Amino acid sequence: MVSQAIQEAEVYVYEENGAVVGFVGLQDTYIAGIFVSEAMQNRGIGKKLMDELKKHKTILHLHVYEKNEKALRFYQREHFTILTKENDAETNVQVYHLMWKA
Repeated sequence: MVSQAIQEAEVYVYEENGAVVGFVGLQDTYIAGIFVSEAMQNRGIGKKLMDELKKHKTILHLHVYEKNEKALRFYQREHFTILTKENDAETNVQVYHLMWKA
Protein backbone atom coordinates (compact mmCIF):
# COMPACT_ATOMS: atom_id res chain seq x y z
CA MET A 1 0.00 0.00 0.00
CA VAL A 2 2.75 2.49 0.92
CA SER A 3 4.86 1.62 -2.14
CA GLN A 4 1.88 2.19 -4.45
CA ALA A 5 1.13 5.51 -2.74
CA ILE A 6 4.75 6.63 -3.10
CA GLN A 7 4.76 5.72 -6.81
CA GLU A 8 1.81 8.08 -7.32
CA ALA A 9 3.29 10.86 -5.17
CA GLU A 10 5.29 14.03 -5.59
CA VAL A 11 8.58 13.14 -3.87
CA TYR A 12 10.85 15.50 -1.93
CA VAL A 13 14.35 14.15 -1.31
CA TYR A 14 16.98 15.07 1.29
CA GLU A 15 20.56 14.31 0.28
CA GLU A 16 23.75 14.41 2.28
CA ASN A 17 27.15 13.90 0.66
CA GLY A 18 25.44 12.80 -2.55
CA ALA A 19 23.37 10.08 -0.86
CA VAL A 20 19.62 10.10 -0.35
CA VAL A 21 19.07 9.86 3.42
CA GLY A 22 15.43 10.88 3.57
CA PHE A 23 12.37 11.53 1.46
CA VAL A 24 8.70 12.32 1.72
CA GLY A 25 5.92 11.42 -0.71
CA LEU A 26 3.03 13.84 -1.11
CA GLN A 27 -0.27 13.31 -2.93
CA ASP A 28 -1.82 16.77 -3.18
CA THR A 29 -2.04 17.58 0.56
CA TYR A 30 -1.74 13.99 1.85
CA ILE A 31 1.63 12.82 3.16
CA ALA A 32 1.81 9.28 1.78
CA GLY A 33 5.02 8.58 3.67
CA ILE A 34 8.06 10.18 5.22
CA PHE A 35 11.21 8.15 5.64
CA VAL A 36 14.63 8.95 7.07
CA SER A 37 17.47 6.44 7.14
CA GLU A 38 17.71 4.96 10.64
CA ALA A 39 21.37 5.99 10.86
CA MET A 40 20.38 9.59 10.05
CA GLN A 41 17.40 9.95 12.38
CA ASN A 42 17.34 12.57 15.16
CA ARG A 43 19.40 15.01 13.07
CA GLY A 44 16.58 17.29 11.96
CA ILE A 45 16.16 15.77 8.50
CA GLY A 46 12.47 14.97 8.99
CA LYS A 47 11.89 18.54 10.16
CA LYS A 48 13.71 19.95 7.12
CA LEU A 49 11.55 17.80 4.83
CA MET A 50 8.41 18.92 6.65
CA ASP A 51 9.50 22.58 6.49
CA GLU A 52 9.89 22.24 2.72
CA LEU A 53 6.36 20.85 2.37
CA LYS A 54 4.98 23.67 4.50
CA LYS A 55 6.52 26.22 2.10
CA HIS A 56 4.30 24.85 -0.69
CA LYS A 57 1.09 23.85 1.12
CA THR A 58 -1.29 25.52 3.54
CA ILE A 59 -2.76 22.24 4.73
CA LEU A 60 -1.26 18.76 5.15
CA HIS A 61 -2.74 15.54 6.46
CA LEU A 62 -1.62 11.98 7.08
CA HIS A 63 -2.32 8.77 8.95
CA VAL A 64 -0.08 7.27 11.62
CA TYR A 65 -0.45 4.09 13.67
CA GLU A 66 -1.26 4.66 17.33
CA LYS A 67 1.62 2.36 18.34
CA ASN A 68 4.13 4.50 16.37
CA GLU A 69 4.64 6.84 19.31
CA LYS A 70 7.88 8.32 17.97
CA ALA A 71 6.20 9.41 14.72
CA LEU A 72 3.16 10.73 16.58
CA ARG A 73 5.39 12.88 18.82
CA PHE A 74 7.23 14.18 15.74
CA TYR A 75 4.00 15.22 14.02
CA GLN A 76 2.67 16.85 17.17
CA ARG A 77 5.91 18.86 17.48
CA GLU A 78 5.25 19.94 13.90
CA HIS A 79 1.83 21.23 15.03
CA PHE A 80 -0.31 18.49 13.52
CA THR A 81 -3.54 17.86 15.39
CA ILE A 82 -5.42 14.58 15.71
CA LEU A 83 -8.70 14.65 13.79
CA THR A 84 -9.85 11.07 14.29
CA LYS A 85 -8.78 7.73 15.72
CA GLU A 86 -10.08 4.67 13.94
CA ASN A 87 -9.40 1.02 13.34
CA ASP A 88 -7.44 0.24 10.16
CA ALA A 89 -9.41 -2.53 8.45
CA GLU A 90 -6.32 -3.94 6.68
CA THR A 91 -4.10 -4.21 9.77
CA ASN A 92 -6.71 -4.27 12.55
CA VAL A 93 -4.77 -1.66 14.55
CA GLN A 94 -5.67 1.84 15.67
CA VAL A 95 -4.65 4.68 13.37
CA TYR A 96 -4.79 8.45 13.83
CA HIS A 97 -5.71 10.91 11.08
CA LEU A 98 -3.72 14.11 11.65
CA MET A 99 -3.82 17.52 10.01
CA TRP A 100 -1.66 20.64 9.91
CA LYS A 101 -2.88 24.08 8.80
CA ALA A 102 -0.74 27.12 8.11
